[in-house]
Amino acid sequence: MEFRRFAEKYDFQHTTSSPHYPQSNGRAEAAVKTIKKLFEKATEDREDPHLALLAFRNTPTEQLGASPAQIMFGQRTRTHLPTTNRMLSSAHDTAAHDALVAAKRRQAGYYNRGARDRPPVSVGDVVRTRWNSK
Repeated sequence: MEFRRFAEKYDFQHTTSSPHYPQSNGRAEAAVKTIKKLFEKATEDREDPHLALLAFRNTPTEQLGASPAQIMFGQRTRTHLPTTNRMLSSAHDTAAHDALVAAKRRQAGYYNRGARDRPPVSVGDVVRTRWNSK
């Protein structure tokens, strides 16, 4: 209840996913795998993993054309890599948001290709799920 009030106060939507259905959490799983590899490579090269993470956050993605920092903050963050002042400007880029929405829509289309409508359920109907279908 406390977290629900927090979400309402800061005007964001909290969506949970099932721990027994990993497809619904695929993007988070892929992000964790990427960061683990990044940390392993930084450790092997005896580099600071946090600087590697900073560079990763500033690297534009091929799919969206914007970096995670640009999507989150509307601008790149400072880094040890050579960067022009124009790249650090704080002008909010709506193209990054539009690309993210388009990518989500495209992925949903791929996911829902084989989906079919289910018959409506009325009060009193017996509903079987894979957990109680014995």
